[in-house]
Amino acid sequence: MVKVKEMPYSEKYKLAQENGMFLKNLAPAFIESHLGHQAALELQEALQEQVRAVPENASFEDKHEVAYGNFIRIGKYNFNFIREKMGEAGIRQFMRHEVDGLKRKNAGASVLLLGLIRAIAPGYAFVL
Repeated sequence: MVKVKEMPYSEKYKLAQENGMFLKNLAPAFIESHLGHQAALELQEALQEQVRAVPENASFEDKHEVAYGNFIRIGKYNFNFIREKMGEAGIRQFMRHEVDGLKRKNAGASVLLLGLIRAIAPGYAFVL
């Protein structure tokens, strides 16, 4: 059996922090463009309440658990807020906005190559 190398908790923590910040910044911009500045402020205040502080002296495993929990809570709250304010149509718009944001965040050669493959043979792009 092939042994799989596990990602260290320090890297997991870093990724959870980065992705949490990505979601925390993405939704308010979307809300502001669709519902105005006041709604975006309301969302930002609510998101601050969702985030738990990461203990500085904790192990990377514990830091990862807190950061990952924050990431999940932020994502769930974003979708619940948008669903409440904009309905299912808003959710569909936000999902497109999120995918576009991820494309910008992860822009690179592999994403470009996948886009080219998808353009040429859409069914094959997801087999890779």
